[in-house]
Amino acid sequence: AVNAALTALKFLGGFYGGSKALLADALHSLSDLISDFLALVGLHFYRKGKDHSHPYGHGKIETLSTLGIGILLLGAAVWIGIDAARTIYKRAFTTPHLYTIWIAGLSILSKELLYQITTRTALRIKSDVMAANAWHHRTDAITSVVALAGIALARFVPSLIFLDSYAAILVSFFIIRIGVDIIRGSLDKIIDTALPNQLIEGVEEEIQKIEGIIGVHDTA
Repeated sequence: AVNAALTALKFLGGFYGGSKALLADALHSLSDLISDFLALVGLHFYRKGKDHSHPYGHGKIETLSTLGIGILLLGAAVWIGIDAARTIYKRAFTTPHLYTIWIAGLSILSKELLYQITTRTALRIKSDVMAANAWHHRTDAITSVVALAGIALARFVPSLIFLDSYAAILVSFFIIRIGVDIIRGSLDKIIDTALPNQLIEGVEEEIQKIEGIIGVHDTA
């Protein structure tokens, strides 16, 4: 509900208030809203136990949902960057309205609160898709900070009116980085990538400390 409200508010505020940065932030909130639905689907299958058709459970479905969130983030980031770059190239700048600043500020507070709540839930139920969704909230809060700075400078310093569009591009880079990290982590799980040697060696050392252990094998 919060994501839906923020998405609508940012789109309307960005469109009528003349802010590219807020429109970019609105797109991020929209992808956040969609990721909420992906998270719900992932958690639904994650909680289902193993059955005849899925002897190892349904955990990979959760991983696929997480992958979907990452791809969604990446696609939104590319669109944001291209649109802002086109505005800069054409020098089609507009001065953002004052209320766009208040909308960006409200977004920061709301998204950081959602991040804290979702992170605690992810840790409690041990869910990767919830953790990914929590970071989606955090990136939205960060991008709102960037949007707020760009909008404020473009609004109150006429010579810096271009910063609204540059803030939109910076927002896209934030989203790309998180999206790539989420995609990489999901793919590692899907193809069963081995753990880092340093971690395996650490586990072996801890096991060797246990009284009665003779040796460790099959750790690869």
